[in-house]
Amino acid sequence: MRKRYLHLILLMIACFLLMVGVSYGYEDGPKASKESYMWTSYVNPNDVTAAVEFNDQLVIGTNGAGLIIRNKSTLQQEAAYTTRNSPNLPDNVIQGLQELGDRLFIVTAKGYCWYDGAKIIPDPNPEASPFLKLAALNNHEKYFDGSIYLLEQTNDQSTIVKIDPSLEISRIEPGLAIRDFTFQSDGRLLLLSDDGIYREENNNFKKILELLTENKALEQGYFLRYASIFYDSGSDTIWYSYRQQKMEELSPPASFYPYYLVKQANRKALKYDLGKGTYPEKAFFIDDKVIFVLEKRLSLDTTGADLMVIEGNNQRFLDANTGHFIGKVDRGLWYSYFYPPSTGKLVLLDFNLQPVKEKEIQGLVTAGDNSVLVFTDRKAYRFGDSEEQSISYAYLPFINAYKIENVENNTVYLTGHFTETCFSQEVNGTKFIFNNDDSGGLPVDKYLTKEPALTDSRGNRWFRGVVAGKWYCLAPNGTEQVYSRDRMKDTPFYDFYDLAEDPQGNIWFMSPEGLTKMNPQGEFSYFIGREILGEQLNQAGENYQPAPFFDELEIDEQGNLWVYSNTLGLISFNNQVEINKIYGPERWSLYAFFLDRSGNKWVVNQGKDGVNCTILDRSNNIVTKHEAADFMANFEYAKHYYDPVDKAHFIALSTFERDKERFGIIKVENDRVFEIYRNQLDFEHAGGEMFTEMYREQGYVWFVTPVGIVRYDGAEFLIINYEGEGRIGHDSYVESPNKVWVLTTTGIARVNF
Repeated sequence: MRKRYLHLILLMIACFLLMVGVSYGYEDGPKASKESYMWTSYVNPNDVTAAVEFNDQLVIGTNGAGLIIRNKSTLQQEAAYTTRNSPNLPDNVIQGLQELGDRLFIVTAKGYCWYDGAKIIPDPNPEASPFLKLAALNNHEKYFDGSIYLLEQTNDQSTIVKIDPSLEISRIEPGLAIRDFTFQSDGRLLLLSDDGIYREENNNFKKILELLTENKALEQGYFLRYASIFYDSGSDTIWYSYRQQKMEELSPPASFYPYYLVKQANRKALKYDLGKGTYPEKAFFIDDKVIFVLEKRLSLDTTGADLMVIEGNNQRFLDANTGHFIGKVDRGLWYSYFYPPSTGKLVLLDFNLQPVKEKEIQGLVTAGDNSVLVFTDRKAYRFGDSEEQSISYAYLPFINAYKIENVENNTVYLTGHFTETCFSQEVNGTKFIFNNDDSGGLPVDKYLTKEPALTDSRGNRWFRGVVAGKWYCLAPNGTEQVYSRDRMKDTPFYDFYDLAEDPQGNIWFMSPEGLTKMNPQGEFSYFIGREILGEQLNQAGENYQPAPFFDELEIDEQGNLWVYSNTLGLISFNNQVEINKIYGPERWSLYAFFLDRSGNKWVVNQGKDGVNCTILDRSNNIVTKHEAADFMANFEYAKHYYDPVDKAHFIALSTFERDKERFGIIKVENDRVFEIYRNQLDFEHAGGEMFTEMYREQGYVWFVTPVGIVRYDGAEFLIINYEGEGRIGHDSYVESPNKVWVLTTTGIARVNF
């Protein structure tokens, strides 16, 4: 009876271990745990993502600060809706806004909701939301009689989806492959297909213009891809555009620029060859579209010629460098352009297309009722017919930060790109100091990493330099020596990617093209890879000459040199750099190559269907059916980190597909002692974003991902899911073992646990 109870207890323990999400190798390994924690986000409320005029309000969506309501006339802020004060708002990252009826549809990073002018309300019809999202994100929606129309495209059939103000969905299925559609003034649909133009008549569609003959006239190997259709109710004129395309171009380019524009009226067609500079003679306006020839003014003193086609606030240009049409006021047309990318101009043209004024701007621009609204980090502007209006607000350039340099005394020091050389501001009791960076984004430290790449038998610590080709040797007494081409006389190599020490105390430097040996007396000798491996390179084929492209270097306890070559695979040399054996060819991307504590060789690279792991034991025999290798095969990408304190290797695994396991960690001591961490982070809203940053700080190993942090203390993995705005970025800073700062896609966040 006691044995039965003992077996039951053991079974319960095994089930518990499976539930916590950690698998173990042949030794007991660390556990995974969750601890209470709290995230605090610091975002810029002026980082505008969308803006519309709704009733008497100006409704602004932001990148992390929720929904902001400003007075339409004064621009003063009247309200702000966030997830804290409005539970019906799914997320504070607003991606799009779309008016329908007497409500405003809101697209957030984590779902949908509505705004009725006084409060946020939940989504009443989830079936309509995906279509409204397309409209909110400006996906060529059409409007007629208060309803929204969208085109669902397939290769053979197309459907027009109609959403009325009551959110009722109906579908129009003409049985055609539709390229575009529009409305006549009486509400009847006009459809543009590859073989003709069709008009709605008695719930059916009748071809009113044959286009197939024009297709037949093309020389062999080409066809016409039709783009857009417009209707001018004033003159009962149909306009359509198309381009000539080769048959092998199976899909249109990301940005579609038509080659031809055709005016069809009174059974006569007038074709404009836009590619040869033949344009209509003057500007004209059609319903929700504007077509005009623009004697393009990029500023007061530069001009060009172009055709713009405007649909609402969306535009297509023949010249991709043309600015964006913004809106129309009584005095003319506003448009903006951004060149160089860090600055921009807003230009007003009169209806003779002559410049009236221009203004330096930054940020998002939108059209209002007979006025133009401009949002920057510092101000909101309104440009109307006769007056300019602006309102200043707090400047919080968090989105411009790219590195957290230091945190001390409740002050966060940031490096970023913006106009000031230095900027500071206090937010909720924390002071942020920005310093402008002049290094082009490169770290200013001379060492590439905080931890040494090697501590040799004499106690010297070796650091790879930020500058290519430099290694720094820091002696126990604090003196430093630099090893580079200048010190290595007659070296044939430019850069040195890796280094290792053999049992005789020789230091070996690895370059992509070969090896450099420095003996204890400081004398150098060089081994050129193409000379040693010439025969093997010839056998591999001409594409892999003239160099073996060494990627990693390890030295075993017998003094054999192990090098991974991107052209030949894993190579073993003796200490005279004579070939022992080549294990390959493996020409897939290498993620990691290392020797564990027992002398086993681990090669982790990209396989045909996922991450491939090959393990050679101390006798150089391949280890088959290894649990760690089987686990890696479930992922697409791997990243290696060696922890010099624990003398253990960590492999972070990830995949980009939503329906697969997104993340995992393997800690390797040897082939018999390893641990597997199975993911407990929440990747539901990560999208396709995936990375892992790994480092040791404050006595722990940290794994930072877009959706959270994993902290490892040698005994257990602590899981910290990100609960702030947006997603975590690549840079982070550990202030203490229980306080971490991260850059995010919306600003900066801090977690306390």
